[in-house]
Amino acid sequence: MPHKFMIPQFKLNRKGMARFLGTLEARIMEIVWKKETVSVQAVCDRMGKGANYKTVMTVMNRLVEKGFLERRKVSRAFVYTANVNRAEFLEQASHQIVTGLVSDFGDLAMAQFVDVLSAQDPDALATLQRMAKEKTKSK
Repeated sequence: MPHKFMIPQFKLNRKGMARFLGTLEARIMEIVWKKETVSVQAVCDRMGKGANYKTVMTVMNRLVEKGFLERRKVSRAFVYTANVNRAEFLEQASHQIVTGLVSDFGDLAMAQFVDVLSAQDPDALATLQRMAKEKTKSK
């Protein structure tokens, strides 16, 4: 069973993972997801010249406290791994966001969702109908 976490906030003015996490947190998580097991130094190396070791270490330890990363000692250094893979993270995060919107705004949120989807993809309504039928069959 995947690790459960809570998205503390959703930032509409940001893109990608930075909508859920801080900008540096998002960059670090992307690196960890690609490398699977990393040290602070490996993350700094991937980030390039501007990366400050102590800042990266502090943020990675905060990600441990938040439940996104796991830390273990190997030899003299700590290595970090993600508690969930990227797909699981996105699934859990999107579920929390949609649940919150529907809980707070009900039918209005669902109508906006349908409007946005159909504007972006002409086949979206057919896809939604198919998904709804599959969901009712599985119950």
